[in-house]
Amino acid sequence: MGQDVRNAPSINIGDHALEVVQEFTYLGSTITSNLSLDAEINKRMDIMWPILWTVLRTYAPYITFPVAFVVGAVGYNLEWFIRGDQKQPVEEKSIFELREERKLAEITNKDCTKVLSLKDKLEFTPKAVLNRNRPDKASNS
Repeated sequence: MGQDVRNAPSINIGDHALEVVQEFTYLGSTITSNLSLDAEINKRMDIMWPILWTVLRTYAPYITFPVAFVVGAVGYNLEWFIRGDQKQPVEEKSIFELREERKLAEITNKDCTKVLSLKDKLEFTPKAVLNRNRPDKASNS
C-alpha cells in the first residue's frame, strides 16, 4: 500500500514479495490507502448495532415512558401556543342524560295515583292452560 504514489511500492522479505493491498488491519484497526475512516466506522457499527438493539429491547419500558411524557408535554403546550386562548365549547348532553330527562318528563306529566289493576294487566301475561285461571275468558270459549 502506498500513499500519493504513481507506482505501488515493492517490498521483499527474503524471497517473498509483500502483496499490495488497499486496506489492512493493524492492532484491530483498519487502515486504508486513502486514510479514510469509513471502513473502520462501518466495522465498528456492525459490532454496535446488535448491542444497541439488545439494550433498547431490555430497557424499552424505562426509555419509552420518559420519552412519551416529554413528547406529550411538548405537544400539549405547543398546541395551546398555536391555538391561542380559546373558550372551550359547551359540552352536549350524552344520550344517557337525554334519555333520563325524557323518562323524568314522562313521569312528571303522568298522574301516579291512577294505576292499572292486575286484572287489566293480564293481557300481557302468558295465557293459562285452557283459560282455567280466567273465568271471564273461559266462559266465552
